[in-house]
Amino acid sequence: MNSRPKNYRVRLLTMFVVSSLGFGAGTVRAEISDADKAFLDAMASSDMAEVELSRIAMAQAPSPQVHDFPQTIATDHGENYQALLELCRDKQYAVAPRIDAVHGEVLNKLRRADSPEAAARAYLDARAYLDAIAVDQATIDSLLEKIAGNSNDADISRFAADTLTAVKNHEDSAKQLASR
Repeated sequence: MNSRPKNYRVRLLTMFVVSSLGFGAGTVRAEISDADKAFLDAMASSDMAEVELSRIAMAQAPSPQVHDFPQTIATDHGENYQALLELCRDKQYAVAPRIDAVHGEVLNKLRRADSPEAAARAYLDARAYLDAIAVDQATIDSLLEKIAGNSNDADISRFAADTLTAVKNHEDSAKQLASR
């Protein structure tokens, strides 16, 4: 005669399914909030756009200074994007990046530039690149500050705080380069 309780198989099967799905003790992950998801999507879009803008500017740069700044931006945003993807994998969230209208307009201006000098102006000129990026930067800065201080996920909050520091450094570098 079987000495196990009737529901033993049900409990065993349930424990197997739960543990195979990653819901066992100590592995439960809190669902990330809609605000955090929106933040992750916005950061992915911003990073992708900055890498593309910088890649085009580097290809058309008329001087080392104009080439070096977009190289730094492309490298930093590329690394940030990779860190973001890693964070999203850890959180089991697939970002949905797309280039927004502001960055798309600046990309089109850079692509239409008929000379390296025109491309440099489009990248550094306050009416083209810096105005668009100032709007974007203010939005991104605000979003980063909000998420760094209010996210219910410590990893996302830390990512936002670290990214905010890098963004502020880029803003300072852009202002210095534009003033030359």
